[in-house]
Amino acid sequence: MDYCVLKEAMQEYDLSAYKIILTGEAHQFKKANSRIFFSIQKYLYEEYGINNILFEGGYSFVKLLNNYIEHPNDRDWFLISHCNSVDTNIFQTHLDYIHEQNKSGKNKIRFIGIDYETSYSSAINNLAALLPPETIPPKEISNSVDFIRDYSKRIDNHDFRQVAKYRIYEIVNSFADQKEIYKIFLSDNFTEFDLVIKGLRLACENRFTMEKFIQKREAFLYNETKKAIAKYPNEKFYGQFGLVHVPTEQMENWFEKKNWSSFATRLTNDSIIETQIFTSILYYRRKSKMYNMLTETQKFFLNTVYSDNPIFYSIDSNYLKGMNSIIAIE
Repeated sequence: MDYCVLKEAMQEYDLSAYKIILTGEAHQFKKANSRIFFSIQKYLYEEYGINNILFEGGYSFVKLLNNYIEHPNDRDWFLISHCNSVDTNIFQTHLDYIHEQNKSGKNKIRFIGIDYETSYSSAINNLAALLPPETIPPKEISNSVDFIRDYSKRIDNHDFRQVAKYRIYEIVNSFADQKEIYKIFLSDNFTEFDLVIKGLRLACENRFTMEKFIQKREAFLYNETKKAIAKYPNEKFYGQFGLVHVPTEQMENWFEKKNWSSFATRLTNDSIIETQIFTSILYYRRKSKMYNMLTETQKFFLNTVYSDNPIFYSIDSNYLKGMNSIIAIE
C-alpha cells in the first residue's frame, strides 16, 4: 500500500487519546505485513510522536534491533536477518530510516520486546554476553556456561544450532534449581539473565504443551507490556501482532478459541493501568492473491466486514466487536 494513501486514510481518525495502538495481521504474508507495519509506525511517529514499538519478539532479539539501530554492524544483522516473521529487505530499509531519525537527537524510536524468546540464537548470544568474561564458573553450572560460550562462537553454524536446541532445553529446565549459584556468579547481570531464561522457558513450552503455552504466552505479553508502560508512563506505544492477540474485548469464539481474552483485552480491563487501546486488523481483499492463502477460519471472520472500497473504515460486526477499524490491503 502506498504510504501517502495510508496516511490520508488514517488522518480521518484522531488517535491522540490512545495510549496503545495495535494492528493485527495474518502471519502468512510477511512482505505485505512488514510494509504496512513500518508504514503505520512511520505515520504514528511523524504525526503523533509515538516512538515505542511493541514487538512480537523476545527481549534478546529486540536488544539486537536497538543495538543495530544505534551501531549498524554485520554480526547483529546476521542474527536479525534470521527472523522469520518479517521481510528482511523491508526490515533493513526501515531500520535504516529509524537510524537516521534517531541521529537527529529528537524523540528516539525504540523497540520493546514483550514476547517469549522467539530466536534461540539471539537469546544465547545475549546470555553469553552477560557471563563474566574468562571467569571459571562453579562446577554445578560449568557445563551450561561452557555450552553458552561455545554456542555464541558457533552461531553461524546451522547444523550445530539445530542439535543445540535440546541442550538449551536442559539448561532452562535446570536453571530453577541452580538459581542461587547463578546469582553469585553473574552478580549485577543476573536480573537480565533471568529474564532471558524466562523467555526461553516459554519457547520450550511452545514445542511440547501447546494449550498451556497459549495461555502463558498471553499472560507474558500482558505482563511485559505493563512493565513497558510503567517504565515509560508518559509515552505511547504501537505494535503489530497476530490477529489472535489484538481484540480489546473477550471473544466467545475467536479463531477457534473459546472465551478468548487476549493481552489487549487484559490491558483494557486492568483498572490500575486504565489503558486506552485502538485496534485495527489487516484485511486481505478477496480480489488479492493473498486472500486465497488464508485459512477458512480467517476467511470466515474477515468476510463479516468485507468491503472492496474503503482502505480504512469503521467496523460494525459482532464477530469483531473488540476492534476499532480495519485496513484493507492488496
